[in-house]
Amino acid sequence: MKKAVTIVVASAVASCSFLARFDGSRAHWIVVSNQKDGTLSVLASDSGALPATVPVGDAPGALAARVTPPLVAVANSAAKRVTFVDPLQLAVVRTVALRDIPEFLAFSPDGTLLFATLPKSKSIAVIDADSGRLRDPLRVKQEPKRLAVSPDGHDLYVSQHARTGGVAVLDVRTGRLDGTLPSGAFPVDLALSRDGLHLLTANFDDDTITVIDTIGARKIATWRVDTGLGLLVHPTKPLAYSLASFDNDVVVLDYDTGEVITTLPSGEFPTRGAITPDGRSLYVVNQRSNDVVKFDTASNQVVRRFDVGSEPTDVVIIER
Repeated sequence: MKKAVTIVVASAVASCSFLARFDGSRAHWIVVSNQKDGTLSVLASDSGALPATVPVGDAPGALAARVTPPLVAVANSAAKRVTFVDPLQLAVVRTVALRDIPEFLAFSPDGTLLFATLPKSKSIAVIDADSGRLRDPLRVKQEPKRLAVSPDGHDLYVSQHARTGGVAVLDVRTGRLDGTLPSGAFPVDLALSRDGLHLLTANFDDDTITVIDTIGARKIATWRVDTGLGLLVHPTKPLAYSLASFDNDVVVLDYDTGEVITTLPSGEFPTRGAITPDGRSLYVVNQRSNDVVKFDTASNQVVRRFDVGSEPTDVVIIER
C-alpha cells in the first residue's frame, strides 16, 4: 500500500584530477543530489569512486543536466532558488533566486534554457542557463509537477498534480497553452520517447501508465502497472521503467503491448532514475538505503551498487 512520505536527497563529488582520468574513455559520471547533506555526489560509472563532495546547500532535490558544455542544475527544495554547477570544475557557477520554491527541472534540447516548476504559483520559471537571467514565466491552470521538452524545443509538457490529471502543452516561444493531453489521476512523473512521438505518464493514484500519441494528441493505451515516484523510457526500445517506490522495485513494461517484462529488486524506496543515451545502463536512486543501483538493461541484472550520502533523491548522467 502506498503511504505519504517526505522526500529528501544525498550526494558527493570528484576532484579535477580524478575526472581527468576519464577523458577520451567511455566512462561517464553520475551526479546524485543529497538533500539532507546539502551536497552533490559525482561518481565514476565504472568504479563508483567518490573522492569529494560539492556543497550546494538548502536541501538539493531535483536535478537536470546539459551535455554541452556540461552543466548541472539543482532545485534547492528548502529555498527559492536554483543552483548551477560546473561538473568538470566541481564548483557552483551561479545561483538564481525565484519567486517560489522550485520542484522539478528540465533543460531545453539546445541547453540554452532551464525550466523549473513552481507549484505554489502555478507557473514555470524560464531561466537563461548561461547568464541566469529570468524570462517571463509560463502559466498553467493546475499545480505543475514534472516536465519534458519536445526534441525540437517547441513544446513543453507539464504534468498537472490533480485528480483530473492531464499534461499541459505549452508553446515555449509564445508561452501559450496549446492544450491538455489525457492521463490518469495525479500523474507523478512523465517520460518522452527520444523521437518525441510518445509521452508516458505514471499515474500515482491509479497505478497505471498512460501512453499518449503527441502528434494526434490522444491516448493510445492505459496499462495497469505499479507506480511510485519515477518513470523512465528506453531510448531505442518501447520499454518503460516504473519506479514502484513503496514496493522497492522497478517494473519493466513493454508499453506497446502492455506486457510486464520483469520486476527488478532495487533498494529501499527508489525515487528517481537515469538511463544512458545508448540505453545500456539504468541508474536508480534508493532514498532509504542511501545508495544508487546500476542495472544492465539487456540482462536486467544489477551491475554495481554505489553508496552515496544521506537520503538521495535524484540522479543525472554526465557523458564524456
